[in-house]
Amino acid sequence: MGSGATGEHEYQPLTFWKKLVCDYARISLPDVDELGLLDYLLLRHDAYIQYLCRTEAGQEYLDKAWRMEQTEPDRERLRALANQEGGKVHGEQQN
Repeated sequence: MGSGATGEHEYQPLTFWKKLVCDYARISLPDVDELGLLDYLLLRHDAYIQYLCRTEAGQEYLDKAWRMEQTEPDRERLRALANQEGGKVHGEQQN
């Protein structure tokens, strides 16, 4: 039956992404097949973000993913945090 006590199964839907794009773009499944690759990937990206935004767990996932993509430090937030801590670095007071 399932792989665990939660009643999960091993079946994977074969048309999940097409159906997601179909619902998001409000087009038919055959019309999804007619999309160019770049249009399809753009719609799939946006549809998945909207799909994840529907749950708190999905929103947390998106927040973490966004933070992991950042390459520059948020200097303003770091300054505010340092001021809040009274200038302490690693638990030691700065002179």
